[in-house]
Amino acid sequence: MLSKLDVAREALSSQALGDSQAEGWPFRPLDEVATVAAGVTLGSEPVGEGTTELPYLRVANVLDGRIDTAEVKSVRILQAQRERFALRKGDLLLTEGGDLDKLGRGAVWDGRIDVCLYQNHVFRVRCGARMLPDFLALYTSSTEGRAYFQRVGKQTTNLASINSTQVKKMPVPVPPIEEQERLLSPIHSVCSRISVIERHIAKLRVVQQGAVEDLLGGKTSTLSQRQVAPTS
Repeated sequence: MLSKLDVAREALSSQALGDSQAEGWPFRPLDEVATVAAGVTLGSEPVGEGTTELPYLRVANVLDGRIDTAEVKSVRILQAQRERFALRKGDLLLTEGGDLDKLGRGAVWDGRIDVCLYQNHVFRVRCGARMLPDFLALYTSSTEGRAYFQRVGKQTTNLASINSTQVKKMPVPVPPIEEQERLLSPIHSVCSRISVIERHIAKLRVVQQGAVEDLLGGKTSTLSQRQVAPTS
């Protein structure tokens, strides 16, 4: 079921972008519809009064389509820099470097940590009134969006990278907000179903691990005693 829903999500995403381009919506440079900024530079943390230690997201936390907060590190900054580097719910995060085919991977921040920063190898894209974060994320992760990052990325022996100027110049489609919402609606429905199934799978893995531990420990408790009811 999860695999089928992933296929459906990909198909709906491709259709949404195809519809937006078929309608002839204009393409504008990203910095006309959003602000782009890099995060905290690590390695020279301030000390003493007027500083604060806060969690921050690394490149390793920003995956393709989701943010992984299983392991979040902290960094000390000046209190005066807090607003500059603090994320807001709805910020799109894009990675600066890595393998060429993974340039610009990212996801929309959901605000799960009250005050969270981001490091300088991650770009924070904050949309204005003309662009929905989820629609922008849909485009940056598309074949066209990835092709742009691969085209402008600087390739070294082992890694590739993009800079903030290149991100700001990225051409993006800008349909009316109402049209963006219409195109995103079926995708959100599929994503919600995917989340439900992923949570249920996580519960079943706990049941599975418990059953294995019981068997190895010689216990006789049955799986039915640990059964997790499906999430509606």
